[in-house]
Formats: sequence, C-alpha cells, structure tokens
Amino acid sequence: MRCGYCFVVRKNDSGCPFVEILVPGCEILAAVLEMPPEFSGVPNTRHALLMEEAIKAQHGAEAEEIAQLEEAITVAESTVETGRDEMRLEVGAHDVREFERQAAEIEAKYRPVWLRKKGDEVKVVDLDRRVERDATSSDIENGAFYADYDQYIAGRVA
Repeated sequence: MRCGYCFVVRKNDSGCPFVEILVPGCEILAAVLEMPPEFSGVPNTRHALLMEEAIKAQHGAEAEEIAQLEEAITVAESTVETGRDEMRLEVGAHDVREFERQAAEIEAKYRPVWLRKKGDEVKVVDLDRRVERDATSSDIENGAFYADYDQYIAGRVA
C-alpha cells in the first residue's frame, strides 16, 4: 500500500507491517515524524513504524545494537524475577509482600558501596559519614559505579 512519496508500508512474509523508506531524508517524512501523530493524522502504530524505520535508516548499526541490548535487559530482568519467585517459594514464603519486606532488609545490608571516579582515582561515596573517601581494594571489588543518588537507591549499576 502506498502511503506517500518517500515511504511504502508493506507486509513481510509473516504478515507484519514494515516501512520501507524510499527516499531517506525526505521532507514529507521528516514533517510527519517531527510532530506527534495527532498532527499528521497518521495512526499511532504507523507513526511508530515510520519512526523506527527512519532511525534504522539513519543509524542502522547503532539502532540494531540498542535493540539487542534492550532485549538482553528484558531477558535478564525476567530471569531475575523468576529466580526471586523461586527463592520465595523455596523458603516457604507464600505472602509476596512479607517476603519482599524481609528481602529488602537483608538486601540493604549487602548493597554494594557507591563508587565514583575522580580522574584516575576511585572514591567511595560514604553516605553514612557524608564523606567521599579513597576506595580500598575490597571496596572496588564489591562496589559499583552509580550515575547518581537515585540510581544508587534503586540499586541499578551504571
């Protein structure tokens, strides 16, 4: 089906729609994509397809790498959740909220120290003492680099 002068929406072998960009950098396509779909009248799903294909056309290898990393993160998160649920059942905790409360107490004791690079040096952000100190080899081995306080609290490694 022809949707414009610079792109065509087709269906692949499995029937899923995809957008083939015929003229990369086309002004019509740029106008459609730079505003929310409500302004152009393009349906949300089609707008998302156009945006995805335009990004692939402009940043092919990087976009593919990001997609692979996002998929790996999704798989890892699912694996962690499954393992956590199996652990909860193994210890006989049937109340999920109670298990999460008890696990949070234990996890807080073993949270890695917050590491930060200052030039060539590695520092520990010691929130209890409100100082930044030199990291020991043990701190470096067991610590993690966090982008900011919120990430540290969330326990997400930078």
